This record gives sequence, structure tokens and C-alpha cells, in this order.
Amino acid sequence: MRPTFKSAVLVGAAVLLIGVTAASSQGSSSKPAAAAADGQTAVTYKLGQRADIFQFGAVWQLDVKPGLYNVDLRATAFLEPSDPQATAASMICGVIDLNTFQNGYTRIYFAETATQIFNGPPAALSGASVVRVANDMTPGVVCFIGDGAFQLYQPVTATFMPLGKRTYGDSTEVPINGGKQMKKDLRHLFKAHALRG
Repeated sequence: MRPTFKSAVLVGAAVLLIGVTAASSQGSSSKPAAAAADGQTAVTYKLGQRADIFQFGAVWQLDVKPGLYNVDLRATAFLEPSDPQATAASMICGVIDLNTFQNGYTRIYFAETATQIFNGPPAALSGASVVRVANDMTPGVVCFIGDGAFQLYQPVTATFMPLGKRTYGDSTEVPINGGKQMKKDLRHLFKAHALRG
């Protein structure tokens, strides 16, 4: 496995994502065709390979043309905390602008977290957001565990779907304060959902 980015870059991403430092990053990456906003074809970037092991975290740079995209990010990994007494571990992955690492403010477009319980299934996270890629932006993905390592169950994927434009709809809050029946209905709804799994 080869380094994907310098350690200093990984440290900057880790500090700005969750406030702790990392030491190094290693792994493999693939380089598909660049996503383009002038068509309606989605481009999926495969980051790393199944069974790749990363100490502390990893960073990947994506070749994406300027435009407006719906971005879907997915990652599944086995987490290995350094503390042998730990009963759980968490990881965070996000889409960021790599050009802003050393400028005192890192632009984080969105991030998701997942937790693995000791001897449980791998941690799996999934998230999506609308991202506008500007001319001065270098999109990237960072995944970070903190004090430990993680092994990919499958490649991390980031899918960019071009969008023509974005508009905002209106919403209306449904008042529940003082609404005893609605409170009862909501409690029943979530209790039933928890029991069914």
C-alpha cells in the first residue's frame, strides 16, 4: 500500500473534522473519468480497495469539474481502536475542499459518522448532500478513526450526480406542544419502530 497524501494533510483534515490529530495515511485509490456538470451521467469514485488497512485515516482527491451535484457518500469498514479495553469505536467520513486545509478554515460540505460495537458487524455510514463545486475548489474525501486503524469492508464510494439547478421549498412546523394526542401518537410510532427493528 502506498501513501495517498502527506501526513500533514491528514492531520489538518482530522483536526478540523473532529478536533483531534492523526499521524499518517496509506492505501490505494482508483481514478475514474472526471464528473462533469454539463451532462446527466453520474460518476462514482471508488476510493481504496476491499481489505485495505489505514492507520488513523485516509484522504482522497477527486477529479470533478465545476458545477452543481447531488453527492452520495458510502463507507463500510472494520474499526480497530488502539485501546485494547475499548468496547466500541467510531469513524467519520466527509466531503471537503482540499484547497482549504492550510488556510485556517476547512470547507466541509458534509460528513457522516458510524460506530462499530466490539465483535459486531462493520461500521457502515451513508450520507448525501447537494454540493456546488466552484472553479477554485478541489473536492476530496477524508475518513478518520482517531486513535486506531480501520480496514475497508468494500471500497469507499462517492457518487456525483449533476443537477441543473437548485430551488428551495417551503415547510410548516406542526405544533405538538400541548398536543397530548400527537405526543402519544409519536411515542407509539417510534416505540413500534424500535420493536420491529
